[in-house]
Amino acid sequence: MRRSSRILTVLLAVCAGAASCREAPDAEAFLAPAFVSVSAQTGPDGVVLEAVLSSPRIEECGFMLKDPSGGVMTVAGRMEGTSFTAVPQHLRSGETYSFQAYALAGSAEVRSEESSFTNPVRADVVPIVDPAFKAWLLKRFDADDDGELSLLEARAVKEIVIFPSDGVRIQTLRGIEYMPNLWTLNVSGCGLTELDVTHNPLLRELICPGNLLTELDLSQNPLLETLLCAPMDDASGNNLLDIIYISKSQSGNAALIDWSDPARIPEETMVTFPPSETLDERIGMRVVADGDPGILFWVSEDGKSGLMVSTEELQWEPWAKAERWCRQYGSGGWAMPSISQLSLIHRAFVPVNQALKALGATPLCTDNYCYWSSTEYEKEPGYYYRERLWDGLILCYGSDEYQSSTMNLTRAVRPVTLSR
Repeated sequence: MRRSSRILTVLLAVCAGAASCREAPDAEAFLAPAFVSVSAQTGPDGVVLEAVLSSPRIEECGFMLKDPSGGVMTVAGRMEGTSFTAVPQHLRSGETYSFQAYALAGSAEVRSEESSFTNPVRADVVPIVDPAFKAWLLKRFDADDDGELSLLEARAVKEIVIFPSDGVRIQTLRGIEYMPNLWTLNVSGCGLTELDVTHNPLLRELICPGNLLTELDLSQNPLLETLLCAPMDDASGNNLLDIIYISKSQSGNAALIDWSDPARIPEETMVTFPPSETLDERIGMRVVADGDPGILFWVSEDGKSGLMVSTEELQWEPWAKAERWCRQYGSGGWAMPSISQLSLIHRAFVPVNQALKALGATPLCTDNYCYWSSTEYEKEPGYYYRERLWDGLILCYGSDEYQSSTMNLTRAVRPVTLSR
């Protein structure tokens, strides 16, 4: 039990029931209440701070917390009878905080003696071993700003892209095993000494040149489509990488790629795997309708009709100009794709892109840029959906052609009659 070292004369105020501590003060003068006790009850879900006063006659109350770095946080209390409580948010897992309770009445203030508590380590926190990697993740995925990556936040991670120019040196990516929805992992020139992606079954793209890896197991990544792991001439490269393990389904009958012979290692090694979904064998073919070439990206169930996407691309134009370009494309019959048609192109992304590259045409964008759709956002007239084709991310955006920020990429689509 701790008591304040001073007793003050203040204006009278009453804080009744379960209402907030702040109430209009009475005209009566009274002695400020003393703190009878102050405590912190910790549990798996956080901490509850409680202070008990000798009298409920106060206007405002709460707690002041100080973290190990000296940062101060004030949390308002909620009064009930002669005690008030508060549940501080955004506390860091496992850190120790000092705190004081305070109560105000008129111009007078009374504070408790300083106490401390250690915030419990949360059960849902992802263990990120490397501090540089943890800092990078928290900057981008710590949605509640509590200094930790929760299991829920980790499930939202679909893309990790760290370039050499970022200057991030990471020894291990331990913790990505808690990111089951990771699609793209680009960790070029980070200085990795190990890399385990066996718990990332949705991984489609792995780019990891310029590290210090000795082996790489890809046997548990059945959807992997692109692998770029270039050995480099200097000691910062993957010149120590001897073996890459892959499953038989990823490369015919080969269950093992042996890089032990330096003469067999090309300057850049790119392995492209078959598309992950079962598609009609004609998808990705070059087709012609009314003299206009295109790439087939969808076939009807009866196999007699389909949709093709233009071999040309309009870049960085507002919606109105992009929609007009689609209508005027080729010999006619073309249109801006709907959002569902863009999603079909996303589904056929790999074979379509392979066909475009084979023709020497501009491939579909593999960067963080979106394509316009003709589908209007139902909640906001004049706004249209757009999609990032390589991973299927769908967003809505404005159509004001005078705002450069709303400029996106565009492909035209049209129906085509097929024959077996």
